[in-house]
Amino acid sequence: MICGVLDQVRDRQLSLNQASDCLEATLHLQVAGLLAPSNQAKLDVKQVAGLEATVLREFRETYALLV
Repeated sequence: MICGVLDQVRDRQLSLNQASDCLEATLHLQVAGLLAPSNQAKLDVKQVAGLEATVLREFRETYALLV
C-alpha cells in the first residue's frame, strides 16, 4: 500500500497532503496490527509519535522535490 501511495505522488495522482494522510493512517493500522489487543490499550502514543513524525517529515521533504 505504501508503495502505491508513493507511486501515485510521483505520478501526481495524489497531493502531498493526501498522501501524508494515507501514510499516517497506514502507520496507525500497522501499529494496531502488530500489537495484541491487550497491549494496544497499554500503548503510550508518545512512544511512537516521534517515529511517525520523522517518517512523515522525511516523506514530505523527499517527495516535495518532485512536485
